[in-house]
Amino acid sequence: EIEDSIVVMKDIAKCDSMIRLEKDTNVLFMLYQQKVNLLAGIGKVRDAYHNQGLAMRLLPEDDARRLEYEAIGAYLQNDMDRYSVLLHKAIDDYKKNPNDATQTLSQATCYTLLGDDEASKSVLKKFLNHQKDQAILFAFVIIIQ
Repeated sequence: EIEDSIVVMKDIAKCDSMIRLEKDTNVLFMLYQQKVNLLAGIGKVRDAYHNQGLAMRLLPEDDARRLEYEAIGAYLQNDMDRYSVLLHKAIDDYKKNPNDATQTLSQATCYTLLGDDEASKSVLKKFLNHQKDQAILFAFVIIIQ
């Protein structure tokens, strides 16, 4: 376990080095996401959350992923009105790509975070009705149950 942590810390250091040198916003976003996953994997949740914020600031203000992240921040600050508004904005953005599995799942997640499990299931079922990819169908059936 200690050896695994050492490997992860080295990987985090590599991410930091690449982040310092990288100029492309899309690549920077992916590097931060990798660092977030590594930090979370070793239990450094606060550091992961901080780096997730750095990644989100690279996205446009109206990007659904950023809105969803900011909604979680509003929730943590007990600002439930802002939480709801941000999640609804994220849902509206996710709705623009109804055939994208990741965005459909994110939209359903937002509904669940708002306490609307019926809307969440409805979004997932509509998506499934138009799918032919068996792997996607299997994954979503597990989620719905």
